[in-house]
Amino acid sequence: MPLPNSVYRIALHFAETRLQKPNLRRFDVQFEGKEVLRNFDPAGAGFKTAIQKSFGEIPVNDGILDIEFVHRTENPGIQAIEIEEIKLSTTERRGRGR
Repeated sequence: MPLPNSVYRIALHFAETRLQKPNLRRFDVQFEGKEVLRNFDPAGAGFKTAIQKSFGEIPVNDGILDIEFVHRTENPGIQAIEIEEIKLSTTERRGRGR
């Protein structure tokens, strides 16, 4: 996803709406090549139950936010993605090499 170079807070929204039992759909999630969820089961909270997973301080340094959903069992599924830029002070940006 094209984004300006910066640091972002990302929220992923899930709900298993097809498979009614846990452990039938599992997948990993990676941001910028780093794993943030491993062997995730969206039905773990129950059938048709919303789950939000939030991740802060995800850096984008090449103008593209890479999000990868890695298949384990069944195809990965997601309901929504929220992306919010984290406004850093000049001192914080300098400390991060920006």
